[in-house]
Amino acid sequence: MEIFGSTFDDSVFLQAKDRVAVPLSHYNAKRCEPEWFCESSALCTDDPLEKQKVYKFRGDLALKQGNYQKALDVYSSCLELNSANNLTIRRDVLEGMARCCTELGQRDRALHLTDLLSKDASNTCHLISILMLKVRIYQHFGALASRMSCLQQLCSLLPFNPWHWFNLGQMCLELLDSNRTSGSCSLQSCEPAEKTQNDGDIQEQEEEAAELDGDRVWLKSCTCFIRTR
Repeated sequence: MEIFGSTFDDSVFLQAKDRVAVPLSHYNAKRCEPEWFCESSALCTDDPLEKQKVYKFRGDLALKQGNYQKALDVYSSCLELNSANNLTIRRDVLEGMARCCTELGQRDRALHLTDLLSKDASNTCHLISILMLKVRIYQHFGALASRMSCLQQLCSLLPFNPWHWFNLGQMCLELLDSNRTSGSCSLQSCEPAEKTQNDGDIQEQEEEAAELDGDRVWLKSCTCFIRTR
């Protein structure tokens, strides 16, 4: 009876075969000068992929420098050369164009570009980046309700990310302050000189409904800050 583990395979005691050492070929790393893509000679190539990279790098540099119109034009040139199967550059270019349109005040075009990005989304990471881009767009244009909807979706996708819960809580407070300010302004500016009994009842019902909505938003903000902690 053999004891378990006491036997060895014969191959363990064989001598190792002599291995022939293969010399490695010499590798020369390509060196590029700073902002090499800004030179006119960078586009003197027949490779469309290299031209796309040049345009993309130029657009990224213009976006970083705050020259949004120039960056938008360069990104558009890069998108014209983009092939259907090169989704990586396409996503980066569309996101850069959306950020440029946001800074230039072109809200509709920026949202249209995010819709194009949504069609190319293939995983959760893409969807998260699109939602964060929409949050930035809605924040720039002061769309509180749309921004809150995107933050809620982010919290659903990443329930353990404290920053999304914190931003959503802050968003609820901003919405609450906005509703209070608009409600007080509307009451002061639209208050008639003489009130009838029916008008007083309608206004009282509207104030009660606004108070209930305010309590609900306040409860949401508290919940978000608790999740953040």
